[in-house]
This record gives sequence, C-alpha cells and structure tokens, in this order.
Amino acid sequence: MLDANLPATNTFLSTYGSIIRETREYCNTLAVTSGTDITTYSASTTSLAVGVELSAAPVEVIMLSGTAALTTITDGTNGMMKIINFRSADLSVVNDAVGTVGGVFRLNAFEDFDASVGDVLVFINVGGVAGISDGYWQESMRTVAVV
Repeated sequence: MLDANLPATNTFLSTYGSIIRETREYCNTLAVTSGTDITTYSASTTSLAVGVELSAAPVEVIMLSGTAALTTITDGTNGMMKIINFRSADLSVVNDAVGTVGGVFRLNAFEDFDASVGDVLVFINVGGVAGISDGYWQESMRTVAVV
C-alpha cells in the first residue's frame, strides 16, 4: 500500500529497500488492472457500460477513437477512475452540470468537451453503487494536446 508518510524523518536507512519494494509491488498491481484498449467507437453509441465495453478495474486507460458524443458511462462504482485518451478529433464529451445519477459527466469547464487527437480526460466516479446507482463522473484532470 502506498503510504505518503514514508519514509519518515525517523526511518532507518536500512528499511528503505523494503519501502521501495512494497511501493513498487503496489504500483505494479495498479498497472496490471489498467489498460483496456478500445479501438472502434460507433457514432450511434453515446454510452459505455462498465462490465460490457469497459472493465470493472479500479483504474482503466481507454484509447478512444471514432465519431460520437459520449454522454454517460453506466455501472460505475464510487472511486473508480477512467482515463480517456482521445485518438480521433471527432469525439466529444457532453457536460451535465447538475446531474448526480445516471453516469453523466460533470466537466470542470461547465461546457461540452470537443476532443482533439492526443487529449486526455480523467474521471472519478462519485456515488456509484454496483447494481443500485451509476453515480456521476467528475472530471479530475484534463490535458489538451498541443497540435
């Protein structure tokens, strides 16, 4: 497990090796659970579902291409992270500034996001409970590609 308090000021140098190994092991666990690659995306598809098109991993990288306006990701659970790397310029993410259910997106800029190739959006699910509520996807980070 990652511990932001290690190494502490009173940590012995002889324990640094075990701290590094434990941290590396945890990071490797995160790396194994991510990496779903979506290469095609239908223009008629405005919603993706966890457990169908997307994985149920706590952290997932999605390579997204195609032409569509993404409005929801359903079946997410609280704390789940989706990192979307846009691979075409014909994609957008629709903002729902007030929605808190249904897997809608709440973007920090309060407007729809029109993607360019190489743009990245990171979303965290808030309030999702498996089989009960989709919650919503709050944008936590945005990187806009320089063209």
